[in-house]
Amino acid sequence: MKRRALWGAVALGAYIAVVVWMPGSPSRPLFDVSGPPPPYRWVNPPAQFATGNSKPESTTHDLILGAVGSDAASIATGDGQAAMILKEGAFAPRKGETTVVFRIDPLDPATIGVPPSGLRYDGNAYRFLAAYKKSGVEAKLVQPASVVLQFPIVATALLRRDGNAWTDLKASPLSVSLQVFATTTQLGVFVAAGPPIPTETPKSKRKFPAALVISLGAAGAAVIAGLFARTRARKRRKPTTKTTATKTTR
Repeated sequence: MKRRALWGAVALGAYIAVVVWMPGSPSRPLFDVSGPPPPYRWVNPPAQFATGNSKPESTTHDLILGAVGSDAASIATGDGQAAMILKEGAFAPRKGETTVVFRIDPLDPATIGVPPSGLRYDGNAYRFLAAYKKSGVEAKLVQPASVVLQFPIVATALLRRDGNAWTDLKASPLSVSLQVFATTTQLGVFVAAGPPIPTETPKSKRKFPAALVISLGAAGAAVIAGLFARTRARKRRKPTTKTTATKTTR
C-alpha cells in the first residue's frame, strides 16, 4: 500500500509541477520512478486476470470556488488508475455556490459501446463528473484539463465518449509508468485503447508442424523399408555363397 501511494504521489506530483504551475497548455511531464505500478484493478477482468483481481476505486473531491473560479487541483482515485489535473479557474464561479463536487468512477467500457476500428480497450473506462454542490447543476470545464489513465497492457490512445462515438484525444503514452494522458476540453467518459493483441497463431503456421510431422514420418518409413529390404536381400544371398564355396573345395 505504501509503495502504491508513493508511486501515485510521484506521478501526480510531476503532473502538478508541469501542468498546473507552468503557463500554457499541458505538456509531457518527466517522471522519476523506481519500479513498476501495482497490479491493475479491473471492473470486469479478462479470464487471465480474474484471479486475485481487486475492485478499482472511485473518488470524490470538493473544489473551493473563489473569485476566478475553482482552485487548481490534482484529483486521483485511491489506486492511482485515473486522475485529472485542473488549473485554477477550470470551473467558473457561480452565484450562491462555494464548492464544486468532482467525482471519478470506474466503468466497464464494454457496457458503453464498441471500440473504434483497429483498437481494443486497455483497462477500465472512467467517468469524470462535476457539479455545483448546492444546486446540483452540472459544472463544465471552462479551461482545458489533463486526464490521466493507467493501462494494464499496451495503450496508444486515449478516447472520450461523445454522444454515440469515441473521440481520439491524441494522447501521449508513457510506457515506463503504464500511463496515457491527453488534454480535454470537457468532462465525460474516458478509456485507454491500444492495438489488437493476437490470440491465435496464423493458419499457415498452425499447418506447418502437421506437414513437418507427415514428411518426417514418410521419410522414416522409407528408411525403415529400405533397411528391411537390404536385410532380406542379405539373407537370400548367404545360402548361395556357402554352396559355391563347398563346390570349390571339392
